[in-house]
Amino acid sequence: MIVQGGEAHSTTGHSFVAQANYATALGRDLTRVVSCNTTSIVRVLGALENAGLLLRARGVTGRAECRRVHYSSWD
Repeated sequence: MIVQGGEAHSTTGHSFVAQANYATALGRDLTRVVSCNTTSIVRVLGALENAGLLLRARGVTGRAECRRVHYSSWD
């Protein structure tokens, strides 16, 4: 089963971005497709890493929804 990025990572135990972890999704019964924001971050960071231009990254994404702001951090 594939669930959307709005679900918590703990729902499936796996978050999927094809460019980064396709192989780890093979054979799984469940995975979660991450949001478009997360996908774009992973694609950019992956390209930088493949070019040898990334040692480490840390960031925060934020979005406003229904007068509340949701923040997600990644490391």
